[in-house]
Amino acid sequence: MIPSIFVALDALPLTANGKIDRRGLAGAEVDATRARGYVAPRNATEATLCRLFAEVLGVDRVGVEDDFFQLGGHSLLAIQLVASAQASRAPSDRCARTLFANPTPARFDRLLLGIMRPSWFRQISSRPAATP
Repeated sequence: MIPSIFVALDALPLTANGKIDRRGLAGAEVDATRARGYVAPRNATEATLCRLFAEVLGVDRVGVEDDFFQLGGHSLLAIQLVASAQASRAPSDRCARTLFANPTPARFDRLLLGIMRPSWFRQISSRPAATP
């Protein structure tokens, strides 16, 4: 895995017995949204999705162009996010697979509005003809 950001430190924090203090490193983290720039939500759905992304990921704020996985998301959090999105708006048939293909609130919003269709949508939406 390649880190998305690097943080320069003057010195590594050490414990009393000379080992690296991992808890001390937590304070040196940089908010990924500040590193890239924040893009505010443009409509109510994007605002709701940004709020849900932030709640699930445990971050202060999420912009519409912030990637779920670059902010620390993983498959279990993706399932939790999709469930939260379904509970907060009209029921939808979106699944975690949709989030993997559209990991930003802006792209996820366009998909929910029906502007974009996932490539696999045609494969699972067509049903075979009924046999007599």
